[in-house]
Amino acid sequence: MEKRIAVVSAERLRRNAVAARLREAGWRPFGIEAGQALEPETAVEAVLLDLTGESPGSAKRAVHLVCSMGPVLAIGSELPTLEAAVLAGAHDFAIDPDGDELLARLRLLAPAPVDPLCHRPAGRLPPGPLLGSRARILVVEDDADVRGLLRDLLGDAHDTLEAESAETGVELARREVPDAILLDVFLPGMDGFAALRLLQEDPATASIPVLFLSAETDDRARVRGLEQGAADFVVKPFSTAELLARVDKALRAARQGEHLRALAETDALTGLPNFRALLARLEEEVKRAHRYQHPLSAVMVDLDDLKTINDRLGHAAGNRAIVALAQTISAELRETDFAARYGGDEFVLLLPHAVAEQAWRFAERLRRDMSGVRISEDMPLRGSFGVASLERTPEGSAEALLRAADAALYRAKREGRNRVCVEPPVGGTNERGASVPVS
Repeated sequence: MEKRIAVVSAERLRRNAVAARLREAGWRPFGIEAGQALEPETAVEAVLLDLTGESPGSAKRAVHLVCSMGPVLAIGSELPTLEAAVLAGAHDFAIDPDGDELLARLRLLAPAPVDPLCHRPAGRLPPGPLLGSRARILVVEDDADVRGLLRDLLGDAHDTLEAESAETGVELARREVPDAILLDVFLPGMDGFAALRLLQEDPATASIPVLFLSAETDDRARVRGLEQGAADFVVKPFSTAELLARVDKALRAARQGEHLRALAETDALTGLPNFRALLARLEEEVKRAHRYQHPLSAVMVDLDDLKTINDRLGHAAGNRAIVALAQTISAELRETDFAARYGGDEFVLLLPHAVAEQAWRFAERLRRDMSGVRISEDMPLRGSFGVASLERTPEGSAEALLRAADAALYRAKREGRNRVCVEPPVGGTNERGASVPVS
């Protein structure tokens, strides 16, 4: 069934060019001039909103005009403008996308079921107050009466945690990871500014929005808090409406920030984490493996014969093959495993607590699963695999692990493809790695 896509742009030539590309892909686009009045019942599979040359303010207005039609993909050349669009309700964005990226991002949006909030696709944004669920708010305040008041004011909409000192509050935040923190500036012992610094230095709490509470009306204290990174500053005494509005604003901004970070670290074609996300996760997993002395394996996968697929069946078939490989990988992952698109038709999998033999078994199972997937009647999905591991050794860097997996993959390609090759453990003393051919 053809998917109806609204193409919204102030430039007629851009509308026509994008619409032509969508028609080639089998979709049914129609153009809308930016700012054009829409019929109330107008609904589409997705809205492609061109914000080229627009300011952040006009981007917000543009999103509000079209978001009732369906999920919105904002495109343009300026990141601040696109960020403003996402904060206003757009579901995804792309910076000057080429045709393939544009289609891939629309595919992620168009099939998604929608919820009543501005037709936002279900599951696209992180759960939390933005979609109506209860948030957990940590209140750090030494005055018991003020803590009780905040508990009562917030209790109808949110769940609260309480601490009467900065030290206890920081410890509780690290343990419970609340959605937001109301932090009194002037506390006995450590003050709120010092507590905020500790929260920002810990990766587990760095992204939690902190709202300062203070009876201090001096602008210098307020400016200091905001410059240090506080989400807001609430002056006591405060009204119920103001408190709830500021908390809600901070929660919404945090949720949208999480959404933007997720978009920045997600591969548009496959939906898997991208290269940027891989590097961050790889460093984390290597540090964890060294700290707790447990093994960590990396598997590098490369799709065999992608050029042949593209030449015989077209680039759309090549993209389908890459997506099929990503789906096959995802189906095999354990909860603790991680997979990312490394680039092109290469993927990297991280397998915590897996030694080389276990990683080889995983890769071999994945290779066999791939052979059951058909790109065409006479063309099964095939791949080459390189396995490397850190095995309870204080040596071996993230870079060395990735390099070893790449070397094993290169050997698998050189030895005939469609096979798994294993490098000796990184930092170990084993002899040359093994090659496991097709069986």
